[in-house]
Amino acid sequence: MGIGWARGGRLGALGSVSIRNSWLLGTAIGLALIARLSPVPPGAARLLATCASLAALIALWQNRHHPFGLLMCSGLALNSLVILLNGGRMPVSASALLGAAPGPDPAPPPGLGPAHFPGARHMVAGPETRLPLLGDVLPVGLGRVRMVVSPGDLLMGLGLGGFVQRRMREPERAAAPGPFRRPGAV
Repeated sequence: MGIGWARGGRLGALGSVSIRNSWLLGTAIGLALIARLSPVPPGAARLLATCASLAALIALWQNRHHPFGLLMCSGLALNSLVILLNGGRMPVSASALLGAAPGPDPAPPPGLGPAHFPGARHMVAGPETRLPLLGDVLPVGLGRVRMVVSPGDLLMGLGLGGFVQRRMREPERAAAPGPFRRPGAV
């Protein structure tokens, strides 16, 4: 949003964006939140997350005509593919985890080490991992915030950022003539 404002955009312009099947995106978000935040068994969490990804993929594909829509869809497709091929879990590079650890000490902080990392949504990449380069392999840090992201995450982030800043800069649509306005009157 900051780039959109810096380029003269308006936050209100985002309200006029027409999203096809927005209910499908809402459903995807709801399923993802349930999978992540509710105490469901790991298998059920993976199934909910898979359904969320499928719903979001369908919705993003139907909205690919928007600026940067295809980029967002491509990123989600890459993430969904690697997760599907690895039993419903995102593979994470152990070396990327170490690279994301704060400070000069290469030892991972508590809870970030490979032995502590596997769970319902992630797994440490190993020799049996399919398409490991599409997993979380890129250590990223911005100030004190450090994380490991996938190429798909980068594409989705770039797509979403591009979409928001582009839509913020769209000119305000003229109001349609109403019963008390002449066409062309201000």
